[in-house]
Amino acid sequence: MSIWLTRLSDDHALTDFSLKDQSLDTFLEQLFLKLLTRKPTAGELKLYRAHLSPGYQSRIVETSPTPPLKKIRPPRYVSWYNHLD
Repeated sequence: MSIWLTRLSDDHALTDFSLKDQSLDTFLEQLFLKLLTRKPTAGELKLYRAHLSPGYQSRIVETSPTPPLKKIRPPRYVSWYNHLD
């Protein structure tokens, strides 16, 4: 899961989820269910609400669309293993 979280991008499912029009409490509950498969405790809700509430309403910023990234193919290397056939 760590790779899944660290490779967030504009076309990632978690990005789409975080941009939905929903209340902060709904967002936190759904996020906990999605990542930890459980509902947050009252203490966790209080903690994350305190951290996220100052910027939650202004989280969506209009930007110009970015062009899609080109897929880079790794170079094909020649090794002794190629010659064993």
